[in-house]
Amino acid sequence: VPVSGQGAQAVLRHALNDGPPCAIVGRRATRPATSRARLHVTLGVTVMTQLHGRAFACLLAGLVGDAMGTPTENLEPDQIEQRFGWVTEFSGAGTDDSLMKDLLSDALVQTGGYATADDWAAQITAQQARIRERRDKFFPSVLHLVGKLRFGYPPREVSDGNMPSSSSAMAIAPVGIVNTGHPRAAAAQAQELASLIH
Repeated sequence: VPVSGQGAQAVLRHALNDGPPCAIVGRRATRPATSRARLHVTLGVTVMTQLHGRAFACLLAGLVGDAMGTPTENLEPDQIEQRFGWVTEFSGAGTDDSLMKDLLSDALVQTGGYATADDWAAQITAQQARIRERRDKFFPSVLHLVGKLRFGYPPREVSDGNMPSSSSAMAIAPVGIVNTGHPRAAAAQAQELASLIH
């Protein structure tokens, strides 16, 4: 599983550039002497503030969870138990959830964090080849969206007649990241973006 898509990395760079980092000393983090103390974590050579770390963890956990859930998707718990026991390993890029999140991240970066359903649709349209390569991992509501965009439907009309699903919820985490500390803005943007699928 890729640690993060290019779009997700760019969202982190764009939205979370919030101050000088500190270093981890052993298992104890040093903290800056400010009223907004930040815990800093080091991953490889990248140093992150607490906000960076939480955003990175959110995106990474989504990718890992999607990849781990891919082989068990649509199976009943007893079927999972029979085939896999406990799932401890994963491989691959996951389902449409991860790719749609990456495309949404690209749209957010290109618009300075102000992406609309039209901007997300433009990213989806531009990445038709990537989507076709993985279409067997796509949920029907997302395939309907992709097909309608390919046939020239305006983004404001592609959700008409689409089945209810949680597809937009599975991809929406970058909106929370770029709207950190502004829940009303995050909710409004999430609703606008979700209108593309639902």
